[in-house]
Amino acid sequence: MTDLIGPRIPSALKRFAHGCTLDNPRQRPTDAWDLLTEFDDVLHRLWGPRVFRPFSMSS
Repeated sequence: MTDLIGPRIPSALKRFAHGCTLDNPRQRPTDAWDLLTEFDDVLHRLWGPRVFRPFSMSS
């Protein structure tokens, strides 16, 4: 994720990603649902509530 976003990654998102990749496995998150909630919170603080955008492909 951080490589795809590159140097313009917001610091909050960079901190979140760093916490998921710590060298010591015991320091990394262990609960996927808690991690998803934390990720959603980071995204909400950065860019506001989620917005559904329909995706359609022409035939």
